[in-house]
Amino acid sequence: MTKIYYFNFLARIKFNLNKSIILVGDFANWSKFEDDQVKYLNEIAENNNVEKSILVFKNSLFNESLLNSDNIIEKAKKYKINNVIFYEYNSKYKEFLISDLYNNLVSQVNASKFIIANNYNIDVFNTVFFTKNDKQNTLIYKDFNLKEEDYSSIKLIENNKFEEFKVLNDFSYKFDGIVEKGKQLGRKIGFPTINIVIKNKKLILNHGIFACKVYIESLKKEFAGAGCYWKNELNQEVFEVNIFDFNKEIYDWKVTITPIKWIRENKKVNSLEELIELLKKDVDNCKKIIILE
Repeated sequence: MTKIYYFNFLARIKFNLNKSIILVGDFANWSKFEDDQVKYLNEIAENNNVEKSILVFKNSLFNESLLNSDNIIEKAKKYKINNVIFYEYNSKYKEFLISDLYNNLVSQVNASKFIIANNYNIDVFNTVFFTKNDKQNTLIYKDFNLKEEDYSSIKLIENNKFEEFKVLNDFSYKFDGIVEKGKQLGRKIGFPTINIVIKNKKLILNHGIFACKVYIESLKKEFAGAGCYWKNELNQEVFEVNIFDFNKEIYDWKVTITPIKWIRENKKVNSLEELIELLKKDVDNCKKIIILE
């Protein structure tokens, strides 16, 4: 059984983890590189007769990477990892003493040893962060500079082949985000949408219209919808979704979006009437696809 933990330095929540070997890695972009690391983790944990864990550093609820948190957990279950630890942090963590961050982390996660690639770098949590604080109990395995991305999975997303991605990985491509307030034009013309502003970099997805599913974490429920990925007049990458049969305001709520099928490219319209007719067709097409899915 794989157990999931969410940890941050400021919360000071005490966890009751069994002693384990902990692998630090780029699990949001899981590739053959991480597969090899996990096999090494299994070997070391078995030799030391302790549990095996992976440590995922997260500085945002949103993910533009290949895998979201749910996908990472599915991968961990496949490899029979005992614990998945999500370490949530922000830019203020750079103000803390590195030794304080490290000692607090070790005491909370009950680490026997850490495994990390040489040249791994994520803000302050890089290879040196671990080796400088406890070189003896930090095992270096592989060189992060030699990592290759999972181009087969990325290419499937870029080509809108979501079903093939699911077959290859045993889970669907999805991404998380926080709902933000937009201009509410959709609401005025009868097609209200939730808006996810892509903060850091573009999603792997193409721009366009998608049939999709939306999981609303606070409601613990999934809905169908018609999604649009585009760049707005403020030059922001935005994914918005008209959720079918839904009228609740959910600003600042976390959602997980799963694209099911790409419908068409974005089109420029010359009037609100033209936009309304286009949206009606998109919604009808998406509903038919969701029913068949």
